Amino acid sequence: NRRSRVQVLLPLPFLPRHRGLRVRQNEGMRLIRTLLLALAAFALAGCLDTDQNKIYGESFENPTNIVSLSPSSTEVLGKWGPFEHLKGRTGSCNWPSFIGNIPVVVSQTKPNYEMIASMKADLVVYDPQLYGEDEIAKIEQLGIKTMVWDPKTIDDMIEQIHQMGAATRSELKSSEYADKIYLARQRAQAEAPEVRPTVAL
Repeated sequence: NRRSRVQVLLPLPFLPRHRGLRVRQNEGMRLIRTLLLALAAFALAGCLDTDQNKIYGESFENPTNIVSLSPSSTEVLGKWGPFEHLKGRTGSCNWPSFIGNIPVVVSQTKPNYEMIASMKADLVVYDPQLYGEDEIAKIEQLGIKTMVWDPKTIDDMIEQIHQMGAATRSELKSSEYADKIYLARQRAQAEAPEVRPTVAL
């Protein structure tokens, strides 16, 4: 009888430790997770719905003049996105430290539409909790793309970081940031006390 050779591929954590073979499992799993997250970002770019000219992870022409109307989105763009294309911010945006050199485009709580238009902005990222539909509509009437930034949970945060990465063509950097958040949550869950503390208010 002919014998067929069967090759069994084991996931990295289950590879046997032979003499002379060192498997750096932690680094290997981290690399695999980062690659998977990057693939997920590319998948989000083509699968998420769009509403008119709002962007929810849609990939389009590289934005070169980005305005952020939310401190949290400014932080993500400034540290993990195409920070060199960040041209406008709010007065509350103060991190990373170089953000102070970027012009403020919000007068009190209202966007300065003339200033945003003069910057030739091609993408405005905003928090819908801070701005009304009529205010965003005025920005869109200028022919500027808008992107919603509104994470409410850790899962939302990870997903929207990928979406922002896809929209701004910075998938690798955004995936690295999402990976850091994911691993931090995994560590926190692993180190959580067996008995949860109670709080009285």
